Amino acid sequence: MSFVNHEHKHIFVHVPKTAGTSMERRSFVGGSAHAGIKGLLNKHNKDYFKWAFVRNPFDRLVSFHTASQQHSKAFKEKIPESFTEFALRLDEFSDITHLQPQVDFLCIGDKLSMDFIGKYESLHRDWNLVCRILKIKDSQLPRLNKSDHPHWATQYNRELKLIVAKFYREDFSRLQYDISIPERNQDD
Repeated sequence: MSFVNHEHKHIFVHVPKTAGTSMERRSFVGGSAHAGIKGLLNKHNKDYFKWAFVRNPFDRLVSFHTASQQHSKAFKEKIPESFTEFALRLDEFSDITHLQPQVDFLCIGDKLSMDFIGKYESLHRDWNLVCRILKIKDSQLPRLNKSDHPHWATQYNRELKLIVAKFYREDFSRLQYDISIPERNQDD
């Protein structure tokens, strides 16, 4: 959950499904809700170091769907069991915080308002960089809340790719993610 730390003078914006739960287990991060930067920033902390992590939108959606089926009774009752059916109906679930575009958490108006945006794809390298910036010595990051699923690319056909690319178009463009999906076998 997002967090303002006055001791270390930083603001952590927890974008859902980007390893934020693991980060929250660190005492200097903490958290209480999935709040965007707009709801956390004020005149008293405007000079704090503002940081977040993001994830490839294709991967993030598969991770959310899997977690909704494996770990959350509330989501499991609402979200179709089939990823294909879920993705085809993605617009119906746009009110779920965990599915909001990542840029919605990171922008004030149209401006990305973060000092650092780490990527899930380079999690440990970027996490260590955040720890160095904040002068945190013990930077071990636990691995929590992991969902078990095949590589995300195996879940997409052309139609689903287009639906998800449209739904998360701002994430792909502003967070510099490639809209192409690598060829993968179901066994990868």
